[in-house]
Amino acid sequence: MNKHKQTKFTSILLMAVAVSAMALAACSTSEPEDRLFELSIEHGALTLDPPVMKVEQGDTVTLNFESDEYGSVHLHGYDEEFEVGPDEIVTLEFIADATGSFKLTLHRGEHNEDDHGAIFDSLWLAKGESFSFDFPEDLGGMVIPFHNHMHHEISGSIAVDSEPAPLAVVSIEEREGSFLPSDISVGVGSSVIWTNVGETQARVVSGMMPVPGEDPEENQDEEEVQLGSLEVHPR
Repeated sequence: MNKHKQTKFTSILLMAVAVSAMALAACSTSEPEDRLFELSIEHGALTLDPPVMKVEQGDTVTLNFESDEYGSVHLHGYDEEFEVGPDEIVTLEFIADATGSFKLTLHRGEHNEDDHGAIFDSLWLAKGESFSFDFPEDLGGMVIPFHNHMHHEISGSIAVDSEPAPLAVVSIEEREGSFLPSDISVGVGSSVIWTNVGETQARVVSGMMPVPGEDPEENQDEEEVQLGSLEVHPR
């Protein structure tokens, strides 16, 4: 190879190496992103083809679920479990800090008013945001427990009288680590308003948070179906 051709070849090679280095640098310094997935469960399957969600470590992941049947969705590895059902959208939001492949499964089950989230679910409330629920007549005479899904030990209850009663207001007080007040009485047709006055996100959900493994016979007849998976790749 003559000197001119060798010099030209060397220049092209150096340019290719520089471009590759720039591309790698751009990938390695990318900032975390907000990743949103709209997910629908139909006949026990996820209508996502392929049923794999791919994100990178550090991304904020939001999963919006719709389902044509009642059940419990479990994101393994991240230990996130929540109820789904017809005519509602359930949202799960988290930081993808752990890398790997994580199963997303569905435990099929019948709807029960005492179930976690069966009556109301505020979804995510930032500081200053509110959620309200109107109590219909068919809830009269019931005592409905509720909790903060972000901190399960923070809980309360609502006694629903069969007679109408005025508006009730409940505040989520993170600084005190409790609802204020935690136990209230309302009448059918009235509303309860929860306002997050704390510094962190909160989520008001009816029922008590299920404890995995607490009663192994309770869920032995439930069918677990693998819906898909979440893949978290290193950034």
